[in-house]
Amino acid sequence: MKYLLLLFSIVTTLQGFSQSRISYVNYEATLQENFDYQNLDALSQNWTIQSTQPAKSAGTALYSPAQVSLLPQGGIRLTATPLTNLMAAREPKGKDFYYRSGMISKDLKENYGIYEIIAKLPNGLEDAQDAWPVFQLVGDHIQINIFDGHANINDDLRQNVHKSIDQETQYQCGHSWDLEDFHKGWDKGFHVFQVAWTPESVTFFIHGREVSTIPADQLELPIESMKMVVALQTGDATSQPMQMDIKKINVYRHKEGRPFSYLMDNSWEFHTATSDDTKVLAQNRAIVPNPSNSHEVFYIGQDHHLYLASGEGNHWTTRKIGNQNIGRSLIYVNANDMLLYRDDAGYLSGFFRKDNDFIPFSKQNIKLAEQPSVLASTRDGQVVAILANQKIVSLANGSLSVLAMAPIDYRGDLTLTPDNTILYKDSNNKLSALKQDELSFTPVALPYYQVSDAPGSILFNTFNNSGQGIAFRGTDDKFHLLEKTGDQQYRHSIPAYNYGFQDPQHPDYIASNLAGGLQDVFYLSEDGRLQLFGWNTERTQRQHFWVDDNFFTQKYLADIQAPSLAFGHGGQLFYRTRHGSLGYFNWEHSSKDCTCRTLHADKEENFNLISDMEIKVYPNPTTGRLLLTLNKGNQDDVYQYELVAANGQSVRKGSFEGKEYSFDFSNEPSGIYQLNIISGTNQYTKRLVKIK
Repeated sequence: MKYLLLLFSIVTTLQGFSQSRISYVNYEATLQENFDYQNLDALSQNWTIQSTQPAKSAGTALYSPAQVSLLPQGGIRLTATPLTNLMAAREPKGKDFYYRSGMISKDLKENYGIYEIIAKLPNGLEDAQDAWPVFQLVGDHIQINIFDGHANINDDLRQNVHKSIDQETQYQCGHSWDLEDFHKGWDKGFHVFQVAWTPESVTFFIHGREVSTIPADQLELPIESMKMVVALQTGDATSQPMQMDIKKINVYRHKEGRPFSYLMDNSWEFHTATSDDTKVLAQNRAIVPNPSNSHEVFYIGQDHHLYLASGEGNHWTTRKIGNQNIGRSLIYVNANDMLLYRDDAGYLSGFFRKDNDFIPFSKQNIKLAEQPSVLASTRDGQVVAILANQKIVSLANGSLSVLAMAPIDYRGDLTLTPDNTILYKDSNNKLSALKQDELSFTPVALPYYQVSDAPGSILFNTFNNSGQGIAFRGTDDKFHLLEKTGDQQYRHSIPAYNYGFQDPQHPDYIASNLAGGLQDVFYLSEDGRLQLFGWNTERTQRQHFWVDDNFFTQKYLADIQAPSLAFGHGGQLFYRTRHGSLGYFNWEHSSKDCTCRTLHADKEENFNLISDMEIKVYPNPTTGRLLLTLNKGNQDDVYQYELVAANGQSVRKGSFEGKEYSFDFSNEPSGIYQLNIISGTNQYTKRLVKIK
């Protein structure tokens, strides 16, 4: 009997935003300020500490040196304190002052460069405290806001360029984050905000990940004297004190004779390979890419049946294989084109592949252990299995008959190296190894290290020139490397974590299984973010990198309760998303100007940046007609709209009146689009997804 593949659905999806990491290779540090001063007098030798000058202050705060303090471990704190008595300042526009706060500034000798700050935003930024924290480059006509918070006024955090002539605003251009809808916990820890300003463009970053890029010809910025300003500005909506901590400020200048480029040439781009109807089971190692075909990946569905997703880029087909319940420990034996797994009864079962058919079988004489990982395959097609009686066996290529057997103290994480050395953790979670030959298993001496109890905590990879290396998640939940040196000794290290800026910070915890690809190690952190350790540019040390490169990280978060993470033959990083779908990141080349979003400046009128959260679209993704609702639109206004395809081509233009508009999307091809809506000086933007 033939067991045919059942076609379930064809899913057409989009690439994620093609953002890049910041690169310092063409720049050198001219300021690395960690504020390690003995007192404020020493600080004032390098920075201007703003004195009380009501006529020049911003917001509703008076600035005083008393509101600037040094932190014990380095860094400074700006504190805003409510004034006991309302103070009025006489100035041309008139202003009342409600707070006393802190500001520091520094004159710039030259303007172009990379500016970055490591700061903890004000306590209460998201609790209607009316905080306006800023890190700015300020001139007579230009203001580049590396961050500009507006809590309780617009409840947003902006990164933009502001230009004015004769006190009249010409435009604001950049990006705005909605504090409530996007990222909770802005004030819960330190964040890194950056801008790269060159004669070619201005690009904003958060944690070294590109947010938006504005080409210079859209800005026409004049050359003028600038200063760098850090301040805790305030409004008048609360009586509670607040503070902002600054750990470090760095400035990098362009190296003479080098290009102005400040973006890495490559990035990880996100794809979805399955629909909601064919979700991945929440189980460790539920995803198995075909090691000889980069366009295929097998996985266990939520119905416990086996599925095959095949395709690439934006076009994937999902197929169901048979009706057998798949237990766990799914593997693909490349040499025999065979899938193996532990069935519900505990026996070794699988599918032989013949052309496009999958023929099921079961080995009732081989009962497997209950641990999550009890099967592995060697390069030559032999299978290693952990039996229910706590013995390890080697099964012959093809026939799966027993070749060798030995007792084993086994806890989990069965892993095979290219030379058929078996790595695992014993009942005490000790990192252990066996050397396999055709008829026997021989213990291998390893330094004593304990491995995390979590599944998927051991990985073999090529870490150095000798090609020898073991990565493991320790009992401290940190990432450990055990590398074999030229003298055949093992060297242990815990690499520093580097989050998009130069100085290593304290690590987060590894919350999921490790996966290896090329010479990198991938893992999931406790918040579900995909991250990796890889070589730095000079290949002298291993560094930490984000994988998703996108500040809209929620759609890319992984399931960390029962994670499944696997590296495909074609360079894809497959995983189960938090929503249950099969997602993956692919390493792709991206051009310098491929950005999250570019908002075009209107040089004749004010340009008001409005977040795409102001537009509601239902349904999105859509197969045809959808309904647009402008949350802050006016019923009597007329709006111009333009639909732009992913390649930048204008697809459709038109107009509508009122806050709602029914939009027929059925004649457009599948893909990703940006909808621009303009009314007067306001521009709204929204990403739209069209599926078949």
